[in-house]
Order: sequence, then C-alpha cells, then structure tokens
Amino acid sequence: MLLLSLSLSLPSDFPAISISSLFCYSVGLAEAVVVVSLWIRIQQHAEVA
Repeated sequence: MLLLSLSLSLPSDFPAISISSLFCYSVGLAEAVVVVSLWIRIQQHAEVA
C-alpha cells in the first residue's frame, strides 16, 4: 500500500519514466485487488458467523 499512496501523492504532470510508472501502477492495482478480495472474504465470513 506504500507504493500506491506514493504514486497517488505525485502530481499528475510528474515526469516519470513510463516503465517505472507502469510498474508502480501494476503493483498498486495488484495490492488493491488483494485488499478488496480479502475484505469481501472477511465480510462473507462475518455474515455466515
């Protein structure tokens, strides 16, 4: 989540290398998917219990 917050805190006109920015975006997107899937799983377990 640290990379995601760092990439979001950068200004939109920040001169970044496309490869590194794409890598950071991919890592942030993967972290977001993992967090959302874990949250959904916790919510489903909470409803069952």
